[in-house]
Amino acid sequence: MKYINDKSALMLIALTLGGCGSDSSEEPIDTTDIVDIIETPVNNAPTVTSTALVTSTVALAYSYSITANDSDDDTITLSASTLADWLTFDVDTGALTGTPEESDIGSHDVTLLVSDGSDEVTQNFTITVVAADIEPVNSAPTIKSAALLTSTVALTYSYTLTATDSDDDEITLSATTSPDWLTFDVSTGLLTGTPQDSDIGAHEIALLVSDGTDEVSQNFTITVQAAADEVVLPVIEQFRIVSSSQTSDVNLEQTEINEWSTGTEIVSDITFDNLTSWQLTSGANSAEAGNWGTALAFAGGIDGDFSPYTTLKVKMATTAGYESYAIAVTANGVNSEITLPVDSSITTWQDINLDLADFALNLSSIEQIAVFGVGGTANTSKIYIAELTLHADKAITVDAELENDFVFFSSDENIISDLIIDDNDQSAEGNIIFGEWSTGTIISDTTYEGLTAVELSAAGGWGAVLALQGDISDGTNIDNYDVDLNQYTNIKFKVASSGSFERYALSIVSNINGSEASQEVGFALTEQAQWNEIDINLEQYGVNLSNVSQIAVFGVYSEGVSAGQKVYLSDFVMYDQGIHAASLTKPSSDDKFVILTSSDEQADLRVDDNNFVNEGNITFSDWSTDSTLAGDVIYDGLNSFEATKGSGWGAVIALMGDIYGGVQSYEIDVAKYSTVNFKVAATGGFSEYTIAFVVDGAEHKMPLTVSANWTDVSIQIADIPLNLTKLTQIAIFGVEGNTGDKLYVTDLNIAK
Repeated sequence: MKYINDKSALMLIALTLGGCGSDSSEEPIDTTDIVDIIETPVNNAPTVTSTALVTSTVALAYSYSITANDSDDDTITLSASTLADWLTFDVDTGALTGTPEESDIGSHDVTLLVSDGSDEVTQNFTITVVAADIEPVNSAPTIKSAALLTSTVALTYSYTLTATDSDDDEITLSATTSPDWLTFDVSTGLLTGTPQDSDIGAHEIALLVSDGTDEVSQNFTITVQAAADEVVLPVIEQFRIVSSSQTSDVNLEQTEINEWSTGTEIVSDITFDNLTSWQLTSGANSAEAGNWGTALAFAGGIDGDFSPYTTLKVKMATTAGYESYAIAVTANGVNSEITLPVDSSITTWQDINLDLADFALNLSSIEQIAVFGVGGTANTSKIYIAELTLHADKAITVDAELENDFVFFSSDENIISDLIIDDNDQSAEGNIIFGEWSTGTIISDTTYEGLTAVELSAAGGWGAVLALQGDISDGTNIDNYDVDLNQYTNIKFKVASSGSFERYALSIVSNINGSEASQEVGFALTEQAQWNEIDINLEQYGVNLSNVSQIAVFGVYSEGVSAGQKVYLSDFVMYDQGIHAASLTKPSSDDKFVILTSSDEQADLRVDDNNFVNEGNITFSDWSTDSTLAGDVIYDGLNSFEATKGSGWGAVIALMGDIYGGVQSYEIDVAKYSTVNFKVAATGGFSEYTIAFVVDGAEHKMPLTVSANWTDVSIQIADIPLNLTKLTQIAIFGVEGNTGDKLYVTDLNIAK
């Protein structure tokens, strides 16, 4: 507002009044009221300076921003008093936006108000919505499947192309380039064939998906390799543990059917949904009393060598109430579990096929197979099992040449150990030193149950440990092994013990330039005092096996009972079984795998929001921190992904592989890329920031420096001591902080 309070004007008025003549006996004139009157503000109303957009088209975004100024520089406020339902008005920016539909065709009155606190002006106009006169923009189909890039002579190649269309257009499939030995089914998308010796080499493939308007192609190369010298075929093609129509192949006289102390009520020969089955009913005990779920386990009596078997099939049904379902297999002393993609909303039979290779076990001897559900309602929740069978439905190829065994120690005097112990921490001649991880374990040679062995005597620590560490050649640091463990598939050894050990495990430690990652795999002793043969598939481990610095075997016992407890080890060997995981053939042809982007760059991210199909490749998680996750959030000028801290220990953005029952590994071979890149920013009071890489049970964490401004981060994949071929998660998180603190991530990619 403007004020007339100029001193000269006041003086002029005073002089004028003084010069009008007066009696000196009269009271002098009081000019206070005059000044008050002069200083009374004269307000100027605000002025609208923008012209409204008065037409809009169905299905197209309408946008108009009102602008105004005030000559008195007063603060102005914006509002809308009349508005159509399809419109929204932002009082902070003055943006009037919305997208009309066909039902909005016609005239819509709008009244916008601008106020400076004293006066207000209105802008009244009418928006006329007209029908669209153009065809909607078509969205091209999206290919969801990743091609299988290798094939072997005399073995069937099979890959199914899958695609979706966001417009729900009918899509057609075709193949424009493929070799003679392959056929493509345009109705199912199945590309299949069996190559011969003459087909060895590279074969270009081009598959097309069309929605009638646009088409997308999937181009890839299949490399046909020569057949291995040996193809393992089974003696019988199916082993029935549970069958609704056939006799079980389990030796029931040697089998213990149990419920893993859950209290499960087990009844066989129950008819459910027209099939004879086993009925498992949750026990009467509460969860607090040990009823963690419902289980059916067959321990013993599963006779035979199941190494040639490739598939485990289960037909099951449930009355729901369970948090998750799984199958556990124990073979050669090692247990492995796989979460089943069982949909609790379905009460009829569900068929699930599992690749036995995913259990990562030596199946030459199976001690136990169990099916179980976690959670459930006591006395109410039920699981039905109609079929539980092992199948040899695919041939298994074995490498033509196997690596020689690496022998740590052997009870056979004719087998030479590969250990070289130089007893000199300044020499590089050795390759292994014995350690005990500061437990005080006394390590000595002995003979036990007829075998020369290494004896581990507990001496007061948390357990009895034999750590086979790399040599020390610089006086301080443990070297990595001279041998690359990636050329081996298994570690086997004999073990026995005396005393009250709670558990046993074999740990492998990987070290790359001082960054360590470790992982342990537990094993069980069937007869504690007798020799137990343990065989661990190295696929159980997620650490980088090319950079191993230690392998340790240990038994853990309860506090206060260490005296006199012993572990015995013999015949400790790494060997090559010649059968390698399918994960080694993952695709990695793209130069960059884009997960999050702030630009119009094409993202490779697929989220299927369904734990019972395996069509996605990434699942977002907050690691149960109560973080609120949101995409497409604009922060500091960039489109980003946001995590807002809730009541948990921090804010987490975890990018897991697709969930199909359990968390799957990334669909690409991350180990064949060079860097992980992203931008990160945060607001609030987080105490620290971290990025974590997770592979199975192994994890590697790296600290991050984060501020309110965007920070560019690039991490060398070669510096991560994990087997990134099997990467299952990348998580970025802030620790502690306050409720409402925010973490932002964008431009996250894995690049070559």
